[in-house]
Amino acid sequence: MTSSRGGGGGDGRPRVFAEAEVKLMRFGRVAGTFRGAFATLRLAEGVVEFSQGASAEVGETTLAADRLALDLARNRLTARGRVSLNEYGVELSGDTLAAQPSLTGMTLDGRVRLRTDSAEAAHALFDSGLI
Repeated sequence: MTSSRGGGGGDGRPRVFAEAEVKLMRFGRVAGTFRGAFATLRLAEGVVEFSQGASAEVGETTLAADRLALDLARNRLTARGRVSLNEYGVELSGDTLAAQPSLTGMTLDGRVRLRTDSAEAAHALFDSGLI
C-alpha cells in the first residue's frame, strides 16, 4: 500500500492509502483478497475501509461494491452500495451485505436480485444455507 498522507507512528489517527490491497492468509495460502482504489486504515480498531472500486476475491467468489469495510477485530465484512457477488455464473446483488470475511453467514439486503442461466445453480445457492 502506498500512503497518501505523510507521517507515521502510533498516534492512533486513521491513515489513507491509495491502490490498497489486503490479503487474508489461512495455512500459508491466500484465503481472500480485498482491494480498493483507496483505503482508510484504523489500526487501533482493526478496521480497513475500501472505497472507489472496492472488490474482494474469496475462493471462487468475486464481490464488488461502492464501499467495503473489513473489521478484523470482529471478523466482519460489510459492503454498501451496488453490492454484487458472482460465482460460477450466478450473480447475486443488493444494496448492503454483512458477512464473515470468508463470505459465510451472509445477509444481503435492499433490492436483492438473483441472475443465473441455471435454475439448478439458483436452487443450490438457496439450499446451501450460505444466504
